[in-house]
Formats: sequence, structure tokens, C-alpha cells
Amino acid sequence: MDLLNECRVKLNKERLVAPPLLFDYVRYTRILTPFEIEMIGSAMAWTIENDEIHAQYVKILIEQELYKMFINKCPNLKQLHLPEIPIWYFPGANSCFDKLQRLDCYHDVPSRSYFELAQVCRNLKRLIVRKFDSQNHGLASLIQNQHALQHVELTSDDIDIQHIGDALSSQADSLLHVYFHGKLCIPADSLATLVNLRSLKLNLLDEVNDRKSFESVIFPYLEVFDVDDFFTPFSVYTHLISKAPNLTRIHWGTLTRASVKELKDYIHVISLCKNLTFVTLWYHDSILDCLDQFFLSCSKLEGIRFVTDSVVWAEKLFIILADKAPKSLKTLNLGGGEYYDSDYADWEFTNEVLDNFLDTWKRMKRKPLSIYINPESEISFNCIKIIEKYLDDGTLKTYKYVDFFDEMECIRESWDAGINYRYN
Repeated sequence: MDLLNECRVKLNKERLVAPPLLFDYVRYTRILTPFEIEMIGSAMAWTIENDEIHAQYVKILIEQELYKMFINKCPNLKQLHLPEIPIWYFPGANSCFDKLQRLDCYHDVPSRSYFELAQVCRNLKRLIVRKFDSQNHGLASLIQNQHALQHVELTSDDIDIQHIGDALSSQADSLLHVYFHGKLCIPADSLATLVNLRSLKLNLLDEVNDRKSFESVIFPYLEVFDVDDFFTPFSVYTHLISKAPNLTRIHWGTLTRASVKELKDYIHVISLCKNLTFVTLWYHDSILDCLDQFFLSCSKLEGIRFVTDSVVWAEKLFIILADKAPKSLKTLNLGGGEYYDSDYADWEFTNEVLDNFLDTWKRMKRKPLSIYINPESEISFNCIKIIEKYLDDGTLKTYKYVDFFDEMECIRESWDAGINYRYN
């Protein structure tokens, strides 16, 4: 008796088998995640009282049978969150995994399991791995065996993993989007081979290793660069950006402090990115004289984020934004400094300053403006009345207090240039 029939017999014995469905819903499943399956297993196990061990046994049995059903009967499964159950052994796995386009691995998958997956799963477009170590050669094998991988997200506590770097290099022709979380887990020379990248996102908990090689990487087609990094010197990323002239979005979450010279060098570099639609700038009054040329050069700018680690009197910035910003500008974020080892950061303005800014914006017939401001910035009751007035007449589209780091998903999605994975 094969394993599938054995499970059915056991389920019959436990009286857990429902009558067959009138319509074959299962075959139309495109996305399979452990959450729903575990919920079903837990719900069934909950009916078993006073025997925790037996309830857990039934839960696992049900989950296993459900996975077998989906793997065997879903010819068009496109996205899978890999469970801890080795489902690639189940009947129909070869056909099911051959058509899989997205694989999400949120637990620590052993190297051997990745080697086994690499034998049946070769048409992935998107791979997300949230946990692995430097000895996981199976993951490298899975990456290398894909025919045209386009999007990879890797989370690791290790740096310079050569075999992972080599595996990504093998996909350089098709790879468009790469995200690194934790640490930059591949060597800079491997990163340099990914010349077709359209987006690169770095969420790092340690300084970039081999900064000299990292600075020299060239991304001729890069459009989106997102970085959260409190450790790597600001100038390192300025050098990298200077080698990516086609950027449309530069977003910083956390970043290191920069000198006035570094800020001006950065503005000079990003002024050469003629297609910019969104950018992050560290604010200091000394950069105001650079903004004129920046706004002239980046005429497609739609959103701008200013961050600070001090108290800023916003009048000068409001004047130059109202008079000089591109007509395309429609989103303004005034970010705070609580993530920059700062005791206090704030944007301050009077009722009159705010009213003049929005009135000029209105008279210039600019696009309705969305303002997202640091929650620590306190405004008066009269300022609130002014905001309501310009919301009512359409000058303002939105005015919200936002902790940019913890509550920004809605805004980030509006600037997401990631590939659209439509299923054929």
C-alpha cells in the first residue's frame, strides 16, 4: 500500500474523511501557503479532547494529506510557501514543481532539501529565502538550476558567501531584482556581475565589507535603489549611485550622518539621474543653494523625502519647494530623526508660513500635494484649520503624521517598481 492510500485508510479510521466535492476546486489553486493548511489541521485536532499527543498526530496527518492532495491535483500551482513537510516526495511533485514560478522559504531549510528541490523545481521567477547559513550549498544548487530567475530575496547573518555569489552570477542574464536582508551575503565582485538589475534593496545590520570593491560596482540599468543601513559610510552609497544613471527611485530608511560636503556631493550625483521620480535627502540649510539645480535637472520628480536629526525651521525649504520644485511633485515627506541616535528632531513652522506655502502651491496650479510628517512635529489648532482649508479646496490631497519607518508600507508600495508577476 502506498503512502497516500495508507493515509486515507488512517483518516477513514479516524472518521475524518468528508464526502467528495461536486466541483474540483483544488485544480484551480494557484497559491498555496502553510497558514490555511495549518489552520484546518488545528481545527480538526481541536475536536479531540483530553489527548494532546493524539491531537497533534491527527493535525500532522491532516496537513500531510492536504499537501498531497494539492501537489497531486494542482497542475497550475504558481506560488508556494514551502512547509517543513518534504512535499517534493509526494505523487505529482515533478509536474507541480516544474510549473512553479515563486517559492517562499521562511524557515531554515536544510541543504539536502534544497538539493532535492533543485531536481524538480527549475522554472522559478521569484525566490525568497528568509533564513540560511554559509554552509547551505543546496540553496546555491537550487539557484543555479533555474532557467530564468528574475527576483531573489536573501536573509543571512553571514557575509561574502562565495557559492551563493557564484549561483546568483549564473543567473545574471535574467536577474532583475535582488534584495539583501541582514548582511550583504555575497562578495562585491559577485554583485558586480548582476549588470541587468532593475532594483537593488539593502536592509543591512552591519557595515558593507570590502567597501572599495562595492563602490566600483556599475549598474547601468538600475532603476530602484532602497537602503536601510546605519553602519556603512554615506559616501560609499553616493559612489554606488554615481554608477547608476538610470535610477528612478532612491529611498533611504536609516542612514549614517553625512557632512555638508558629502550632502552636496550626493545632490550633485543624483542631479545626473534625469529620470528620478522619488528621492530621499538628508536636510540641512546649507543644501538649499543646491536644490535649484537639482530641481531643474530632475524635472520628473514626483516625491521627495527630507530627513533630519535636529530641529528644523521649515520656512526656507517651503519657499524653495513652492517656487522651484518640478510641477510633477505631489508627495512630500518630512521625516524625523529618532532612528539616527538623536534626542529630538522636529519640523517647525508658524501658521503664516504654512498658509503662505500652501497658498503659493495653489496659485502655481500645482498637483494636489500629499504631506507625510514626523509624528513628533506638533502643530497648533490654527495650523490644523489651515490644513483643513487646503484639504477642502483640493490643494492638499493628504496630510498625515507618519512614522516613516514603521508605518510606510502604503507609501512604499506607491513607489514599488518591482516586476509584475502575472500568471499565464
